[in-house]
Amino acid sequence: MKAFLRLIPLTFLCAIIPVLKVAGQATLSGLITDSSGSPVPYATVYIQEIQHGTTANAMGKYEIRLDPGTYTVFYQSLGYNQDFRQVSISSTPVVRDVSLTIQYFQIPEVTVSSGREDPAYAIMRKAIARAPYYLNAVQHYKAMVYLKGTAIIDRMPRLLTNAIKVESDVSVKVGEKYLLESQNEIEFNAPDKYVHRLIAIQSSFPSESDQVSPMNFIQASFYEPVIAGLAVSPLAQNAFSHYRFSYEGASLQGQYVINKIRVIPKRKSQQVFEGTLYIIEDLWCIHSLDLVNENIVGKIRVRQLHTPVQDNFWIPVSHNFDVDFSMIGVKGRGTYASSVRYSEIVTGSSLPVIQGQPPAAVTNEIIEDTLPPSKTAIEIEKLLSKQELSNRDMVRLSKLLEKEAAASDTTADGKKDLEIKVSTEYIIEENAAGKSADYWENIRPIPLADDEIKSLMSTDSLRTTLKEVSPRRDTLTITVGAGRSPLRPAAGAALFGKTWRADSNRISFNFGGLAKLDNISFNSVDGLKYKIDLRLNKHWRKGTSFSLYPSAGYAFSRESLFWTLSSTYNYRTTNEGYLWVRAGDITADYSDYGRVNILINSFSSLFLKDNILRLYRSRYVAAGHRSEISNGIYLEVSTRLESRTVVGNSTDFSFFRRDIPYDVNIPVNELVDQSSHPAYMPADHSHLEVNGELTIIPFQRYRIRDGKKYPEGSDYPTFNVSFTQGYNRASAASSSSFSRLTISATRQKSTGPMAELYWKLRTGSNFTRDSIPFQDFIHFNSQPFPVLINNYRDAFFLPGWYARSTDKWFAEAHVKYTNPYLLLKCLPGISKTLMRENLHLRYLVTSQTRHYLETGYSISEIFLLGELGIFAGFEDFSFKSAGVRLVLNLN
Repeated sequence: MKAFLRLIPLTFLCAIIPVLKVAGQATLSGLITDSSGSPVPYATVYIQEIQHGTTANAMGKYEIRLDPGTYTVFYQSLGYNQDFRQVSISSTPVVRDVSLTIQYFQIPEVTVSSGREDPAYAIMRKAIARAPYYLNAVQHYKAMVYLKGTAIIDRMPRLLTNAIKVESDVSVKVGEKYLLESQNEIEFNAPDKYVHRLIAIQSSFPSESDQVSPMNFIQASFYEPVIAGLAVSPLAQNAFSHYRFSYEGASLQGQYVINKIRVIPKRKSQQVFEGTLYIIEDLWCIHSLDLVNENIVGKIRVRQLHTPVQDNFWIPVSHNFDVDFSMIGVKGRGTYASSVRYSEIVTGSSLPVIQGQPPAAVTNEIIEDTLPPSKTAIEIEKLLSKQELSNRDMVRLSKLLEKEAAASDTTADGKKDLEIKVSTEYIIEENAAGKSADYWENIRPIPLADDEIKSLMSTDSLRTTLKEVSPRRDTLTITVGAGRSPLRPAAGAALFGKTWRADSNRISFNFGGLAKLDNISFNSVDGLKYKIDLRLNKHWRKGTSFSLYPSAGYAFSRESLFWTLSSTYNYRTTNEGYLWVRAGDITADYSDYGRVNILINSFSSLFLKDNILRLYRSRYVAAGHRSEISNGIYLEVSTRLESRTVVGNSTDFSFFRRDIPYDVNIPVNELVDQSSHPAYMPADHSHLEVNGELTIIPFQRYRIRDGKKYPEGSDYPTFNVSFTQGYNRASAASSSSFSRLTISATRQKSTGPMAELYWKLRTGSNFTRDSIPFQDFIHFNSQPFPVLINNYRDAFFLPGWYARSTDKWFAEAHVKYTNPYLLLKCLPGISKTLMRENLHLRYLVTSQTRHYLETGYSISEIFLLGELGIFAGFEDFSFKSAGVRLVLNLN
């Protein structure tokens, strides 16, 4: 049932308003219609004096409780002229029916000539350039929100209906309306600190549990480049790459001129919107919008109305969402509406005041900015003084506004504050799920329709339970249903695993399960392998913890037990600091970098009679210590003692080609050859190594949560320096040593909405005069199998698994550029998907293989988890090979 309800995009639900005083209040109600007498559904009703916006229901009816007094009430809906009334409220109910007239947009006379630009582009340049200002201007608000959501299932396969009945003991009825309503208080402090207080909730949704969080939508703004991670905003810096704009006229609303702009996608895609934007002349901010996005779930229509709540500062006061969802045979409709009442609003960022825009701070008292303007602010003012902005001016202004906003994120001594002081605190009031019908009648600002009332009446026995929410979670878990929590059967725990907790959850024991897919594998050295794993965790009140991970299994063809034991002691939480010890007796891959996936190797062995892995027996013990010396600077030191034993194939079993033996268990590399390089042939020996690794992440951002530090990345590359000193001894007369130094730099950067650039540079060398074992070669991430599991951004897809490994020096580079539209996505049909396109460039040079170059093109997010590409390899810049790769990202 959870999976079904997740089809409804509840992340678009917003909820923000304090509890309305009931005593002494009277209702203002009425019907909102058009000039023909037909109801205007979901029209906005805004009370200017108390900054309260509410929404009429689907039948145009509205109702709101007000304290005695005189109010200015604005009535508005997209496509209609605004109407306002002066209303006096006493102790008796007041009824005000309103008829809205159609809003006509006049297109001024212009001289039309070939090549003349549509006036919409000049308007949108100004709006896009100022988007960062409006995105960062709100410093604080406190508001209450009433949220009402409804859903109707129009079609559902009987098989799914029966499955829900069995799992949840709930019958889902086709054609019946389900209702969810809640009263919430939201407090926001810039940059992104929220306190969400759930005051009341009731629901007739037929689910045992669901996760509803208004935070994703509250934080999402159409001034952001991407809306809720879903689609590119028409106000993004690169909006002209995704949209065409058409000017549809202007209309006078009081002292404001409202421009109507048609938003037209350049291509059909799930990553864009289509519809109408209304932009205010001179302020160049959003007045309202009516936009539609069609995605994998269905069609989502978003309607917002912004209002000047204080001193001309416009923010959203009503949100409406219409959802038509269709997936896996389930078809239905959902509608969500919110009523917002702001009690506190403070605006004012470090951004300069833009001519014709609200002052730098808006509250009961004006906060004056006495600091001299920065160079960036002066350049911003220079651009703003232009009558017309070019595309280049627009991008430059937008970036300068972002830069000026970022400059405000500094400490008192002028240093950049790297701590992201973000915490979303959830507070659930006592008896939030047990409010009476009288309570809802008194606070509900959006009247219920008859079928919604029926939905609640049919679930009188419904009991809503609220689970306590950990501060670490970003969603609020709401359990709706009979309150039953069936225990997992013992057979299910044995097959699929289970975690047991004790001592107030400070001790936990986990059994991985007998049917865990990773526990079963096959290779020609071990034959069939099967293991089980356990986990024991102990946490102390000061934040320290100890973990113990044992696993054990049996290799049936090799007729041998294998085991591992790993333990970690975290002694420091604010900055990373832990000790670890590991030991085991296993068969290990000769390559320690970019290892072959065991599922891929099992498939290749059993179906293709090709055992990819080359294994040796490893009996080892290792210990290490890792700590954060300073913010973003990590040091790890470790040592490892290992006994390495050469092993051969123990089975020739496979489903096909049984008459052909497996290749010998020796890595395929030109240096591993008995005739030409006998010293490099695998042999039994003991190994000792000491490692030191330094990782530097300049200006690393981080969060502190529950006294623990959580890294949040950096705008700069990550640098890594690793040094290893190794010793090998095969006999009293045969030993070798080596010193290895590797250096790398890695960076992943967003280059626009849903576009990113990843690059990695890595170089290093083994400093030795001796012949070292193949295990101590420098290895690379080669993955030539046609189908791969999980993401390989720094892999070579065409060379053999061990073919490029070297005993001396190397240098490699990887570049991957991702963009929603490069080539194929511009075509009809495929353009409507969520897939993205990727360009790949990889380079490798080693002491024995010169100048290998690999290029490729791929489409990712195929069905949200696949990436399919074609790649070509060049040796010394001459074509060598080509291939197709399918990567399944199952993480």
